[in-house]
Amino acid sequence: MAVKARPQTSPLTKLLRGMDAGTLTALVAARPDTVAAPEPRSLDELAQRLSADGSVRRAVQQLPVPAIQLLEVLQALGDGCRRGELDRFCDVDPGTLDGLLATLSRLALAWPERDTIRITAALAHFTADPLALGDPADTLLAPLTVEQLRSIGAEYAVPAQPRKAEWVRALVDILSDPARVRAALADAAPEAAEPAELLAWHGPRARGPVEAALSRYGFGRAPDPVTTWLATHGFVLPSGWNQGQMPREVALAIRGEDYHPPLLVEAPVLATAARSGQPAPTAATSIVDGVRRLLVTIGARPAQQLAAGGVGVRELRRLAKELHATEGDVRLWLELAVSGGLARLHDSTVLPTPDADHWLTSTPGAALALLHRAWHCIGPVPSHRVDGDGKTLPALDGSGAGPMGPPLRRDLLAALAELPAGTAVTDLDTLIDLLAWRHPLRYVDADVLGPHLVGTWTEAQRLGLLDDGALTALGRAAAAGSHDELAAVAEQLLPAPVEHATFLPDLTAIVSGPPSTALTELLDAVADRESHDTASTWRLSPTSVRRALDAGHGPDELVARLSEVADRALPQPVHYLITDAARRHGQLQVHPVACCVCTGDEALAAEIAHHRALAKLGIRRLAPTVLASAEPVERTLTLLREAGYSPVRQSDTGQTVLERVEPRRAPALTGPRRRSSPPTDPAAVASRLADGAEVELDPLELGSDTEFVLEAAEALDGAQARLLAHAIEHQVPVCIEYVSGSGGRSERVIEPIQLVFDALQAWCRLRDDERIFRLDRIRSVSPA
Repeated sequence: MAVKARPQTSPLTKLLRGMDAGTLTALVAARPDTVAAPEPRSLDELAQRLSADGSVRRAVQQLPVPAIQLLEVLQALGDGCRRGELDRFCDVDPGTLDGLLATLSRLALAWPERDTIRITAALAHFTADPLALGDPADTLLAPLTVEQLRSIGAEYAVPAQPRKAEWVRALVDILSDPARVRAALADAAPEAAEPAELLAWHGPRARGPVEAALSRYGFGRAPDPVTTWLATHGFVLPSGWNQGQMPREVALAIRGEDYHPPLLVEAPVLATAARSGQPAPTAATSIVDGVRRLLVTIGARPAQQLAAGGVGVRELRRLAKELHATEGDVRLWLELAVSGGLARLHDSTVLPTPDADHWLTSTPGAALALLHRAWHCIGPVPSHRVDGDGKTLPALDGSGAGPMGPPLRRDLLAALAELPAGTAVTDLDTLIDLLAWRHPLRYVDADVLGPHLVGTWTEAQRLGLLDDGALTALGRAAAAGSHDELAAVAEQLLPAPVEHATFLPDLTAIVSGPPSTALTELLDAVADRESHDTASTWRLSPTSVRRALDAGHGPDELVARLSEVADRALPQPVHYLITDAARRHGQLQVHPVACCVCTGDEALAAEIAHHRALAKLGIRRLAPTVLASAEPVERTLTLLREAGYSPVRQSDTGQTVLERVEPRRAPALTGPRRRSSPPTDPAAVASRLADGAEVELDPLELGSDTEFVLEAAEALDGAQARLLAHAIEHQVPVCIEYVSGSGGRSERVIEPIQLVFDALQAWCRLRDDERIFRLDRIRSVSPA
């Protein structure tokens, strides 16, 4: 009876078994995707998740330049290389090398095992040609025929060998001898030595009839003398049809004993300067006030959405003009409002949501804390929302804008939080260099990173996180990632809303500090805002008071309400203005005939009938106190008011129509929202795994989906099959690597719907459409 072989324990599983609960907790906290639902049931399954290509790619993106360079060195030396060999090859301070290895070990990418260094299996193909080196000589020599091996051995006077294995071993010994390789290169003709040097330093692969050069009879295209020399001396060996590759040992011999791979261990230094004094919370106060004013404005006149999506430049400029702000300010306010759930797109417009009413009445600290959380969640950088060609996109348009925002904000705040309090960055170029050094795979192109960083820097200043280049108390709380701490700091930092205003005889109202929502609504109703800074100014005028009267406010009510919010007695000019506006208000009534203007004053009717500025209305007298207009009601009202009159609008029944605009709100969202798995506690998972306890399976997981997926998706291991089955059962998104029918590979986030035979029906976020994915073409699965 056949005995089933016992599966071998992987080196990574052995490493995990040797960890205590604290070390294991730190590992899964640094790589949270490996403990996402469903939780790994054992250390073996955790090792599988840690070794998955997608998870390894996420972990590598956390590494700085020297750690990534060291990974490439370890890949070139191979899994299980000796520590002494690594020290000699790198030629850096042992303490520095220990620190880099500790960084890799904390992420379970590479770790020491006795006197060797192990690397996770996924890193075997981390780069195609690590350090621009090819495969080892034994790998390239093994597929060759004995005849081809003899052709190479003849150049080095190798005696006849009884078997192929001895031929391979003898040639490996020769090609691994730097002295013999350099001697052969020294004897080569210049036209052969030059390409050998290029291959050794700039890449191992060459195109040409390499295999034909090693054949006695030849086939296909005849090789040139240079290719023949390189092939017969083992400098280039066949690695595919019409392709060759320089063995790793040959390249290192040509580079010389003094060659050491670069390890850029010195981080770029930030240009800084000390700042004195405590920053004022002006920016934080302004952005809360700006978003509040935006919500009030779009509640009355919603922002229009473009047919192609987003809010265009024309609409942004309209809002900027109404709000006395810049286009950049309005763009950021809109993005914050939508990200924070205070507004959303509805019927081709942007409208406040019901949550906005609660936010408008919240304290400044709570309001600011919500805006900060919203900022961290915005995918692109609102101040630099561009497509792949660098063209500026409309606000709230998600097409073409990559999700660079969240990681860039975290990395920026983390770098600034390391500086002493009161230290400012004076040169953003040095900050760009530092972030590119810390996260080279996240920010591959510094030219792309630059404008995104400048935009993020500007937004951080507007949110009060930065002041004069230095991180504020709010910024340090945001960098720590504690929303509760940020809200507490904001409550202490931001002044309480001001409930009173100072009214001056020149008909201005001044509020020293952030006005409360109620005070803002009252002053906006009866006056026009002229400025908003640490102190805001409104100006009362006949037009603004008439607007309040049109909205249904009586003169006595206005005087009473203004007196309540005034910090001293109302000046007489304010009383006179309201009384005079009320006296003139309603002397004219506009009836919808198309339309009629009525008044009880014959002299006033005669004056209007002969007013030159009102000639556009085509006024004609129907009766001593009744005039007919050729223009509609709205146009007639506008022209009369521009001429200095205060007409009121009446319905066809003679009732006065109040011109009060009720704030509009987007209806609450209904139906199922996008699901996500609940967050996992890394400490609890690590403690359970360290104790060897098995996780209790979800009842839904006891079905056959996992077994079916594992059988149909041949490329997936047990851990990945379980992830995909869990996503199908619980309808949560996952990230898959998929190979199309034409062989193209892509990484997609999908939301599974159901299994259809041996395929998966799911919503594809990449294509923004429903797609069918064959299980046998799914190469890997990882949490989204």
